Amino acid sequence: MTESTPSDYVPVSRELVYAGILPWAGPKYQEGVRKLLRDNPYDKLVFLVPERLLEVYRDHPPANERMTEPEAVRLGLDHVDREEADSFMNKVRRALGNPN
Repeated sequence: MTESTPSDYVPVSRELVYAGILPWAGPKYQEGVRKLLRDNPYDKLVFLVPERLLEVYRDHPPANERMTEPEAVRLGLDHVDREEADSFMNKVRRALGNPN
């Protein structure tokens, strides 16, 4: 994941972050999303949010849906370990009879 420059951040109300984005992220990704947020030094009612996070949030399905794994991967919050043969998920897949 590349480091974002200040121009890649957009101002978003704290209300949208607390009532929309964080609940959408759910418990699984909430901490990772919090790490992406920055305080706005000029306005305490606004967070600076990476533009890519806002784009993914706007494109998500209905409001009652949580962040999906592909969306998390797009944001760099989740990594797919399919290449590592001894990863936990690959061991579970083999135990269930699915070698992929």
